[in-house]
Amino acid sequence: TIPSEVGKLSALTLLYFYNNVLSGTIPSVVGSLDSLRVLDVHNNDLSGSIPAQVGNLASLRELFLNNNDISGSIPSQIGNLAALTDLFLNNNVLSGSIPSEVGNLGALFRLSLHHNVLSGSIPSEIGNLSSLETLALNGNAISGRLPTEIGLLGGLSYLNLGHNLLNGTLPSEIGLLTNLKVLNLGGNQLSGLPTEVLQLTNLTQLEPSGNLFSEAELDNTMVALGVIFSCNKTTVEMVLTTNCWSAETSWEVATEVVAFVASGGGY
Repeated sequence: TIPSEVGKLSALTLLYFYNNVLSGTIPSVVGSLDSLRVLDVHNNDLSGSIPAQVGNLASLRELFLNNNDISGSIPSQIGNLAALTDLFLNNNVLSGSIPSEVGNLGALFRLSLHHNVLSGSIPSEIGNLSSLETLALNGNAISGRLPTEIGLLGGLSYLNLGHNLLNGTLPSEIGLLTNLKVLNLGGNQLSGLPTEVLQLTNLTQLEPSGNLFSEAELDNTMVALGVIFSCNKTTVEMVLTTNCWSAETSWEVATEVVAFVASGGGY
């Protein structure tokens, strides 16, 4: 276990306990480490909840609690960490909703909450994270619609929403994410692709499979993106075989796009 005496190291700036077989809980006394800039305990066997006292670490830049067996909800006090640039809580058994206070983390570059059992909707306050480059929420039970505020994340390059319970039409504001390179929507209950998706000209991977998109939507989007990416001399990967298309139809369209791109076609 992590000894409670660690709370006496008042001058500590970096705390690395990763890649061990530590068990037990994260002691609440870590919240007294006022100078701490990095707390990294990933890849252990830690359990219990995230102590609310973590929110006292005003100097914290990086928090890695991923790949443990941590449960309970994400404490709202996490929103007090205004200097935080990296928040990795993925591959645990965290439950409950994403707290709206996450929107207070204006310095955040990377937010990784994937592969937990989080539920509820994505809070609209996510749009306050103007510095965010990576958002990974895949492998949870998040439901509802993608908030329109997602379009405020202009610096986002990686967005993974796969394997949740998201529904409805993607907001047209998705087209404002012009720096996006990876967009994973697979394994949800989404039913509408706005034409603004075609503004994502930096995409290298788009995964729309396992949703309720119509054949016409996927056909039009795939062919149009094929035109865009052939003009940009880059490649887009689209995985469609498990959607509401047949494998044969998917292969035919994919072949057409590959042939089109290979021929140098464009407007």
